[in-house]
Amino acid sequence: MDERSFLRIAHALCEDVGMRPFPLADEIADTSACVRIAEDWLRGWESDPDLAVDTRVAVPIYADQDVETRHWATLGVRGAAVAGGYARPPRWRPQGSTSDLQCRPKPSRRGM
Repeated sequence: MDERSFLRIAHALCEDVGMRPFPLADEIADTSACVRIAEDWLRGWESDPDLAVDTRVAVPIYADQDVETRHWATLGVRGAAVAGGYARPPRWRPQGSTSDLQCRPKPSRRGM
C-alpha cells in the first residue's frame, strides 16, 4: 500500500463519520474517485500482500543519558468484523443556540 492508498481510505472514512474530507494542497482532490478506489480495496483487503506479512515492529524514537529509551511499536494487525452504534443518538447545539438538535447517523455502506 502506498501513501495515496491511505489518503483514499481517509476520504472514505470521513464520509462514514459525516465529515467533509479536507485534502491538503498536494493531496488527492477528487473525493468521489477516492471513495470508489477505497471501496474496491476494502472489498478485497484480505488478499492485499502488504497485510499478509508480520507487521510487528518496535522503533526507538528517544534515548536519553539516563538509559531511558522510548519506542513506537505495532504489535500486529488483524481484520475483524465489527458492528457499531450509539447507546443514545448524538446531539449537537449550534453556536449561540440554547436547544440541542438530535443527529440521525446513517449506517455505513462499507463492511468487512
